Amino acid sequence: MKKNKNRLELNGVYQLDDTTLAQIANFNGRKILLNDLETLPDKHAEILSSFNGALELNGITTLSEQTAQYLGKGEGIGLNLDGITSMDASIAIHFNEFAGDLSLNGLQEIDEKTAGYLIAKQTSHGLSLGGLRKMDDQVAKVLSNMAAGSLKLGITSLSDKGANYLSKMHGHLTLYQLKEISEEGLQLLSQKHPLHLSPDLFERLPAKCPARWD
Repeated sequence: MKKNKNRLELNGVYQLDDTTLAQIANFNGRKILLNDLETLPDKHAEILSSFNGALELNGITTLSEQTAQYLGKGEGIGLNLDGITSMDASIAIHFNEFAGDLSLNGLQEIDEKTAGYLIAKQTSHGLSLGGLRKMDDQVAKVLSNMAAGSLKLGITSLSDKGANYLSKMHGHLTLYQLKEISEEGLQLLSQKHPLHLSPDLFERLPAKCPARWD
């Protein structure tokens, strides 16, 4: 266990009893890391949902609807579930009220309905989908409705239509893995600010465009 006033990290902890977990949830710091937990029973999710800091549960690979409901109703400033590799709308709907930073970097694909639920309350925090490598245009259209905050996507290619949709998104847009995009698509994307691209792609942007604004 590693602990300071802001951070509690429990390495090698694969399961916890109710009493111990309740004590952990009462931690007064800003972040709890339980990344070696492999399962999260519904009751444990309910206990952890009371923590108002950032919670990392990257060892969890599946969520029941009840567990998702408890976590989604939590009032924490952040939730990392990077071990989840797939999520459909029946699970995502329970995060439509979550207003903290939500990290789902293990997701490899996402549909329109799921995307809509995940961005519903993202107004000042962020959604990270760093494991997403492909995205169709309709999903890009849904994500463009994100009101504010930040959106990180791991996509490696983007169509012109997708670029046009994402250029209209409010808040920070990060596409560090993007490699394949036409000049027309890049021109469309250059109208987005703030925009974060790889150095090579950033150099291809027009000399004077909103994306280059400091």
